[in-house]
Amino acid sequence: MSSQATNNLILGTTFRYNRTSQGDSYRETLTPVLSLSLRNDFFNFNVSATATEQHGTESRDLSSRSWNADLSSSYIKGINSRIYFGRSKQKDGATSHLINQKSDYWGLNLSKDFRNFDLYYDYRISHGENYVLKSTTNTYSHLVKLNYAGSFDKFYYSFGQQFNYTKTKWQAELIGGKADFPINISVEWYINNSLDSWDGKNLQDFDDGIIDDDYLIIDLGIEEIGLLEFYYDTVNWYAIPSSIKWDIYYSNDKITWSLLVSDVSLPFDFSGLGSLNFSKARYLKLVPKTFSDLKFNSPQFRAYKYITSSQYKTTFKTYRTSLALSYNFSENLISSYSFSLNRAEPSPGPDSKDYIHSVSISWIPNKFFQPTVSASKTKNIKDKQPDLIIDNLSFSVFSDILPTLDISYGYTHTNVKENDVKKVTNDNFNISTFAKIYPDLDFRWDISIGKSKNYENDLTSKTLSSRTNAIARLKPTITTTFTYQYDYSNNDLSSTTTHNFIFDLSWTISKNCSFHGSENIKFTEGETNINSFYSLWFSLTPRTQINFQYSGNRNGTDTDQFSGFLSWKISRYLSFKSNYTWLKTGDDTSWSWMVNLTAKF
Repeated sequence: MSSQATNNLILGTTFRYNRTSQGDSYRETLTPVLSLSLRNDFFNFNVSATATEQHGTESRDLSSRSWNADLSSSYIKGINSRIYFGRSKQKDGATSHLINQKSDYWGLNLSKDFRNFDLYYDYRISHGENYVLKSTTNTYSHLVKLNYAGSFDKFYYSFGQQFNYTKTKWQAELIGGKADFPINISVEWYINNSLDSWDGKNLQDFDDGIIDDDYLIIDLGIEEIGLLEFYYDTVNWYAIPSSIKWDIYYSNDKITWSLLVSDVSLPFDFSGLGSLNFSKARYLKLVPKTFSDLKFNSPQFRAYKYITSSQYKTTFKTYRTSLALSYNFSENLISSYSFSLNRAEPSPGPDSKDYIHSVSISWIPNKFFQPTVSASKTKNIKDKQPDLIIDNLSFSVFSDILPTLDISYGYTHTNVKENDVKKVTNDNFNISTFAKIYPDLDFRWDISIGKSKNYENDLTSKTLSSRTNAIARLKPTITTTFTYQYDYSNNDLSSTTTHNFIFDLSWTISKNCSFHGSENIKFTEGETNINSFYSLWFSLTPRTQINFQYSGNRNGTDTDQFSGFLSWKISRYLSFKSNYTWLKTGDDTSWSWMVNLTAKF
């Protein structure tokens, strides 16, 4: 070995334990992690292994094992190479398994930097076996990126090209003449017609007398759906009871909804309703019609399409072309233009294209008047769907009035059309003021006024937001921040007003001790939400650090969390870290403990 080689070996191990209890029931998770890193002048090698064991009194036991490794080198000048690989397996402890699978993968990527030209390539293979579905999946993918950039006098340019190809081969045993092929979906959760999380909520919370304002929307993408399952508790893997009924709607634009079925339970079989795919129902909306004390705990949907062949193949090609140009007419006048074309060719599925143009001009004639004008146009073309066109125009001005006073304001107009039919328009005006009142007192005020018109449902929405922020440095070691935010929205059907007060204090007590605390009080239509956070850090010796934290929430369900962290650099080669957390949410309590030991040679 050359004498220039500088070896560096890092060995680390981490131990995590978590326990959640309620009455006589509990659930515990044990996770040891082992990692090894070897670095020298020729290559870097990293490998890690993780084992997880979950046990509980009223839930399925779960066991998982995984390891990952990668070998990279930049020894050859200008060329970066990397090989990566890994394997994982999961299995629950039930007689009838919901989870019993394993997978492995390996890949290679190379990159080369020339003077003005960059090249990147990645190849990946993965293999998976699902013993519950009695299926195997093999996936192969290629990714190529090219980029060229340069300049000539006051003219700057860059050009990029990207291509990705993925092929998947799926095999399964047919049962009753068909097999369940898992499809990827995305889910949006709504409460009171606003995006929110259902995690930790009870179904009874949705019984507020307002009809159909709590629901979820599933995006099927390009897939056809045959079966939909819902697990309201994925910590214990509990399926939603059949006594809970739902209304299911479908839509192709997430605006106009049609009733598909009503008063049904999950899992639901869509095969008797005909084909439901991207040409008819890209989106599904599920509205609960039954209310109970059932509590959601990391809820998750699983969706499948029915395959009548024991083999199924899919391919997915994407192309991206980008161009960026800019020209400096002078030091005070700068123009730019960018263009991108994105093409997607899934099989099966609809081909799509996105054309995006944008242009902007910035002018700085003096410090009092510095305007910027920009415009963009996006056009989405997808097979068997209407063309979507989004036009955007904005104008903004920055003004440096005084050394202690800055003002900026702007206006943005957005227009959305489908096949030249106007769908949505949006107008927004904003103004921002920053002032240094005293050397140790800063003030900022942001105001935003918006108006949106939805022509599909003939609704007009108006919004007003005001945020004031004051930062005071009482001493060199003490800084306080006070923030007040007011939000108002009205959509012809209802209105909402929110007041939010935030107080923050940072205090550097000494070079070995500091304190940070904040209180956030939010009032919304008669509801009060209080969030608290406090942290105390100190260093007993130059080699040790300790941190204690508390966070709490009061919004109908009380939440309190205490945590402590210890870091100890034992020697030049050995370090130790430990963290303990205790959490109480309502009547549920949980605690976790993490220990990490790292050795460097």
